[in-house]
Amino acid sequence: MGKGLLIIAHGSRVEETKDIVTKVVEKIKSLKNTKDVKAGFMEFNEPDISTSIREFVEEGIYDIIAVPMFLFEGNHVLHDIPEVFGKEKEKYPGLKIKVCKVYRV
Repeated sequence: MGKGLLIIAHGSRVEETKDIVTKVVEKIKSLKNTKDVKAGFMEFNEPDISTSIREFVEEGIYDIIAVPMFLFEGNHVLHDIPEVFGKEKEKYPGLKIKVCKVYRV
């Protein structure tokens, strides 16, 4: 299979912020004419990062490009997200995740 694109966002209790991320994912899907784009949230919203990775793996996609959509490289980007990726790589041998620099919105 091809590569998956995982857009990672913090998440919020304010529903409109999830809608923004969903619109970004849908726009990328339409531009790339692909379904292999998913969102994953750190907190408050679903799906979380692990769920999105599991869905990619279930679809046979083991090569993921992750794009953190954050304002800056804080604790989540520097520590929490890599920790999640490490756990997922232990669960799914052969899983490769390339993390892009933070995409500042």
